[in-house]
Amino acid sequence: MDRLQQRRRQRQKQHHGFVGKMLKDMQQMSWGPRCRPMLDSVLLPTVAFITDGMRFFKRCHKPDRREFRRTAIAVGAGILLMGAVGYLVKILHIPMILSAY
Repeated sequence: MDRLQQRRRQRQKQHHGFVGKMLKDMQQMSWGPRCRPMLDSVLLPTVAFITDGMRFFKRCHKPDRREFRRTAIAVGAGILLMGAVGYLVKILHIPMILSAY
């Protein structure tokens, strides 16, 4: 029963980092009519961008050998395919250019 209550308490806690606490404090401040639009249009999107970037960075990981090999093969196949398409287009355009003269 204690574990269930601990999990519920942990879910209810809101974990805010430094940026979240700073944003919360700034929203509670009394701002004049001229400063509030600046806060809404400049600071709030910037804070959201920074928190999203930090969340993304924390989820990134170094690929293992298998994942790296799969990615390298996929990229190499894409490069070869695009090169083949480009070569075929070039081959088809040469007779068209020569027949135009």
